[in-house]
Amino acid sequence: MYTCRLNQFYMTVTINKRGNSLGIRIPKHIVDKASLEAGKEFEIILGEKGELILKVKEDELTLEDLLKGVNPDDLHDLLIT
Repeated sequence: MYTCRLNQFYMTVTINKRGNSLGIRIPKHIVDKASLEAGKEFEIILGEKGELILKVKEDELTLEDLLKGVNPDDLHDLLIT
């Protein structure tokens, strides 16, 4: 069971042993709401009060990714001074 408060979802989960590591299961409704998928990378941040914060790792943009949004109208002549 989960609760929703101020557009945030709270849920109690149990930590399970996974080989030599520990893991949690992320419920489907949170997976769907956050658009998560298997293999997605997260940053785990340990807060000052001991809270764990999971932050989806943003994909790093390449020059090709950045140039996809450029069209000929965005280009200008080379200006050498």
